[in-house]
Amino acid sequence: MKDLKDTPTGMFDPESSLEIQYPIHSVNPVKDAVFESEIIYFANTYPLSQELEFRPEVPVIEAIHMRRRLKIGKEVTPIGDLGEYQITIMLENTGTAPLLNINLLDKVPDSFEYGQFSQKPEITDEVGSDTLKWVIKQVEPGEKIEISYEIKGTGDYHASDAQQGY
Repeated sequence: MKDLKDTPTGMFDPESSLEIQYPIHSVNPVKDAVFESEIIYFANTYPLSQELEFRPEVPVIEAIHMRRRLKIGKEVTPIGDLGEYQITIMLENTGTAPLLNINLLDKVPDSFEYGQFSQKPEITDEVGSDTLKWVIKQVEPGEKIEISYEIKGTGDYHASDAQQGY
């Protein structure tokens, strides 16, 4: 910050304070990692005088381990008449960090029509099948999400016939 006297903010008044934040991102830190960094602040005065130097206490930053892990499962249950099925997709956050913007995908053959949805998906029509997509904004650690829907059509529908992903 230079020439504060010439900015809309102006100069610092006596007894005023300045807070500086600086995040540290560490990829795959070792467990119990600690980061230390010596910081030196230099400041000028107005009217111009000798430059001031300030050395605060060295901050110690401990790494927090945030592990992203999830389980995805799928269950296909025959219901009602022949060719009617209930599909349940399960997502569980088994990690220590929230999961953000997870895309769950499922494929359904064109020979089936949809019934009730617990959550409405985005449906993309492809040759021979439809892709259903649900966007889950956030899943907290330990949280489980279930999405279910019904289909009805000709032929058998097996869990192995579909694809799921994130």
